[in-house]
Amino acid sequence: MILSPFLRGNSLYCKTIIFYLLFFHVLCFAQTHEQIKTIDSLSEQRRSNKEWTSVCKHAIHTVDEVKLLLNLNKDDIVQTLQQRDAVFFDADTQYLVNADVIRIIGYYLIKHHNHQLKNFITYQNLYLPALSTYFPVFKKHFADYGIPKALLVLPIAETDLKRNLISGENAAGLWQFTEATAEEYGILYRDIDLRTDIDASTDAACRYLSNMYDNYNYWPLAVLGYNGGHNRIQRALDEHFLSPLNIPTQWQSFFVSLPQETQCHLNRLIALNFVFSYFDKMPEFRN
Repeated sequence: MILSPFLRGNSLYCKTIIFYLLFFHVLCFAQTHEQIKTIDSLSEQRRSNKEWTSVCKHAIHTVDEVKLLLNLNKDDIVQTLQQRDAVFFDADTQYLVNADVIRIIGYYLIKHHNHQLKNFITYQNLYLPALSTYFPVFKKHFADYGIPKALLVLPIAETDLKRNLISGENAAGLWQFTEATAEEYGILYRDIDLRTDIDASTDAACRYLSNMYDNYNYWPLAVLGYNGGHNRIQRALDEHFLSPLNIPTQWQSFFVSLPQETQCHLNRLIALNFVFSYFDKMPEFRN
């Protein structure tokens, strides 16, 4: 190694600086390397254990993997959600935080999945655009209709903020309105289609969600109705909820009876609320 004349001297100060620079470089590399080894090991366990597999494509990590790598537990998640929006996440939120919710949190936040910086991608591609471009519009309409803060991330659960997305069932826009529902709520008529217009579609979504809430008087059910349709959710409620109504104790049998897509829709919304709260608490976040 060729050193400058200054560093070739016997200065104890220079030697100390070089030692600590090398030490911290090795330490950082060791921590990153060890984390990747841990994830690879857990991924191998996941591949060999079919029981972990989730019905939701966003849930690509095991619960143990997520808890270990993000250093959190279910109580941490519940507490964060209640602090974020006590209207949506009531005192008994434990029953809403299932294994898939935890796995989806891992999907959005675990740093090294296939050695990509997943939490940085989530921060750059979802969190920042939502705060700067979409949330100000959403909040304006939410205030008019009394929609809770937790539903700000509903279009992310629907489309990952792809405002021009058209689904296989011809649902379009951030709020994924089908043609029939868009016609019902006045954003599709004749040759005019406002499903990709942020203001018009958000106003229609607020009216739709308000109507769902009037049906159920419970916001998680309103979200399920938004995705799965009122008739389908009502049938499931009639089959699985007994009188007197006790949502926390009766929720599980009802929830697992729903279509997988509808389950995943609510699970993603819950997970994304935790993810956005995670970044809210780290305004200077850098990977």
